[in-house]
Amino acid sequence: WQDRACVESSLTFQARLLPSARAQVYAARRGGIAPHFVLDGVFASTLLQGAAREVPEAATIGGEVDAAGCLPEYDFCSHTLRSSGSIGEESRGLNYLVRDWRMPPATRELLGQLRSAGFLFFLEKALGMSGLIADPGTFGSGVHNALSGGYLRLHSDINYAKTQHLHRSVIVMVYLNPDWEESFGGHLELWSRNLTSCALRVLPTLGRVVAIANGMSYHGYPHPLRAPPGRSRRGVAMYYYTAKPVHHAECSGACERRTTTTWAGKVDCARCQGMCCADHCGMPS
Repeated sequence: WQDRACVESSLTFQARLLPSARAQVYAARRGGIAPHFVLDGVFASTLLQGAAREVPEAATIGGEVDAAGCLPEYDFCSHTLRSSGSIGEESRGLNYLVRDWRMPPATRELLGQLRSAGFLFFLEKALGMSGLIADPGTFGSGVHNALSGGYLRLHSDINYAKTQHLHRSVIVMVYLNPDWEESFGGHLELWSRNLTSCALRVLPTLGRVVAIANGMSYHGYPHPLRAPPGRSRRGVAMYYYTAKPVHHAECSGACERRTTTTWAGKVDCARCQGMCCADHCGMPS
């Protein structure tokens, strides 16, 4: 799949998808929220299907999942991070595989394409940035696998990697979930900093790509997954860095301030607008 995937994706990035990505980013800027886009059909279906087969769902390895929901062969999970004091109850049932050398071939190829010059060029043109550097050492990038009942509370990411002396500027997710139904949940949400406006509610279906400029907005999938037993929410994440902080209007001049992961408070239901309000506030979306 490698050669075909590279050719298809390179042509697709520039010819078919860039106008849509740019239009979404422009609309986000006008709305005062983090620049972002959501696209389907970015990567070759053969590559995506190969990666999806390589990242087993819980049904395949369910007998080996421990009581805390940690999968075997994964580098970290919510339970181990909680035990170490890295997080509290902000995340549950989420497993991370972040070492390239432990990943099977199609998954490594997908990560390679996310690091490729063609995709970097596409991201820079779509988001209006320059000097993007793909995560050189899987500093959080890799496979994310959340079991049924799992969640990740709304948060903004760290914006500075001390060991690399780089600013985290873009988050990209590629989802690996064929036949993922609305009723399963796991929608990625993107919120304004004051938690009054939800700009995105994205179903994590196979091949869907989400890119978000890292800044002051909150994102996550805060509601426990309702997937049937044996199904899990899988995706590949890639983080991109810059030598200097990238400024967005939503930052209100605070993008240069170095922050760790910041967990959101409660949604402002009295002023809530957007497609996520029903889930958070019990009101029509």
